[in-house]
Amino acid sequence: MSGATQYRLAAGSRAAAGDLAVIDTGSTQTSFVATGVGDGVYYVRVRALAGATPSAESNEVVVTVNGGSACTAAPAAPAGLSATLSGRFVSLNWNASGTITSISLEAGFSAGASNAAVIMLDPAARTFSTNAPPGTYYVRVRATNACGTSGPSNEILVIVP
Repeated sequence: MSGATQYRLAAGSRAAAGDLAVIDTGSTQTSFVATGVGDGVYYVRVRALAGATPSAESNEVVVTVNGGSACTAAPAAPAGLSATLSGRFVSLNWNASGTITSISLEAGFSAGASNAAVIMLDPAARTFSTNAPPGTYYVRVRATNACGTSGPSNEILVIVP
């Protein structure tokens, strides 16, 4: 952007997200060094600012920070997915291990589908609870790291009255 007075970086835990950091650099320099960043996969975009007016976002780059060691495979599929119901309140639980940067919960109206919901969760999540509308749902979870996304967990059938 012509006349840029500084740049704004946005870092997210998944594509197009800015949920981890939004940093105004306070400088017209076109490079930025962040220190003390934890291991993980970060989705980063930049905008130029002319005063308070931002430009369109740049393309997104994926930055992997993992202490200098590269991963060798996607994480194993989560296991032991189970559900408990209390009326329309659904609680899901599962097990997952290894280096995980995000968990995705998928729900569909038929086996293997994700047409009801795809919800991105914190990498440490091993539970999810919600009030669900009445219906029949096929539910599974997947784990992701810098090397890829796991296969699905066991799929369960959840029938909400």
